[in-house]
Amino acid sequence: MLIELNAFQLQIGIMTAERFCVAKKAQGKDGWKHDRKQSMFSAVIHGVMAELAVASILGVNIDPAIYPNGDGGNDLKYKNATVQVKNNMNRGRELYFYVPEKEQFKSSVGVLTRPVSMVEIEILGWVSKERFLLSSEPINFGYRDNYGVSQSQLEQPEFLKAYLDTL
Repeated sequence: MLIELNAFQLQIGIMTAERFCVAKKAQGKDGWKHDRKQSMFSAVIHGVMAELAVASILGVNIDPAIYPNGDGGNDLKYKNATVQVKNNMNRGRELYFYVPEKEQFKSSVGVLTRPVSMVEIEILGWVSKERFLLSSEPINFGYRDNYGVSQSQLEQPEFLKAYLDTL
């Protein structure tokens, strides 16, 4: 499912990412922990844009708050459910929805996205917490062990809202 963000969403995304980076720098966290090939702002803006894309199909807003110790893995709220969004920028290999430890997956569902362009985000699919806990396997991308499910194991994005409505 391809989502094209509008000018207003892009402005919200840029401002939210900048506020996050300024807050992290104020905490003395000037670097980015995962990808040395991109700046912290670049990584954060892509994540925020992914959250905006998922929020748009759910009809909700992103949470603009900056949490000093993280958001606890809950990026979006939809009715009685929470959503964790993972944006995967890798090319040339199978994509995964993953977290460092199974216990860190706190949301009702996880959604995997990938950027197509600066204004287009592809929502690849989603996994319920229950299915993730049963099906995830250890994976390592060269920097630490994680637990994940592959894109081929995800549910179709078209069914996300209907599933969340049942929770």
